[in-house]
Amino acid sequence: MTKKVKQFIPLIQSDNEAYNQLSIVEQVAFSAIYDRLSSSEKNEGFFDKKLGKHFVIYSNEELAKLTKTSSRTITRAIKHMCNLGLLSIKRTFNGVHKLFPVLPDEMARNVDITPHAKLADTHTPNWRTNHTNINHNKNTNNTINTASESEVFPVSNINLEKLNIKAYSSMLKSKLNMPETAVKTLEAFSFGNIDVMKEYTTLILKAKKCVFNTANSQKYQYAKQSTQFETNQFIKEELSETITRVLISAKNKAKNKEWFNKFVMKSFIAFFEECAEKFNPQANVLI
Repeated sequence: MTKKVKQFIPLIQSDNEAYNQLSIVEQVAFSAIYDRLSSSEKNEGFFDKKLGKHFVIYSNEELAKLTKTSSRTITRAIKHMCNLGLLSIKRTFNGVHKLFPVLPDEMARNVDITPHAKLADTHTPNWRTNHTNINHNKNTNNTINTASESEVFPVSNINLEKLNIKAYSSMLKSKLNMPETAVKTLEAFSFGNIDVMKEYTTLILKAKKCVFNTANSQKYQYAKQSTQFETNQFIKEELSETITRVLISAKNKAKNKEWFNKFVMKSFIAFFEECAEKFNPQANVLI
């Protein structure tokens, strides 16, 4: 019986501004591309003489399978990496795409990069990987990363769904000022499914916007404050409990998804209307 060798791909960590704009899926994809470069550098067939650089062949399908996403997602990810200057692509006559990731040692030495490669050379990031040593010596014979398991971040063990939910929850709290208790309740009712969490959140935000639009059309001076998470104390204190009550009721009564969505929207519109009516514009406190 042949023993299957499990290869670990180190997830690059960096304080570089461009790299940190990548989503977790994009970071995993970039790390996989960079990791494969070590094999390319041992094969002259993967050296582009015109650019004077080694390249990587990694299909969108492979990266999609690795990151458990779609080819369309990977296409957007590759484009984003190129726009940030972390990656360049050279298309060949046979349709194969040569990928040229920006190397940490190149940027540290301020090596001139061929303009045609469209690589950003304006940043000097402090790159590091969570394994002790990456050897890009052409004479190295070992094609599998030999770093110990404790020193690498195995991609196969990355729970992308959990990380995406964590990032989405952080955005709801930091960008939209949604109460933390409400965000945790949404996480609980999503059961680890980021798409479900986004659907619930969208319904809540639509209901809130609907109430704001109505109040604004009636020229209510405090239309915005009375419907904001951060300024209406009633919303802050009661949203989490309302999410629980509404979603449980909807699940028990819903005949289909359309009915479910209508019930949730109607319930949250009523909730935000009630909170807006109780809002005290003078003291901005409970009355």
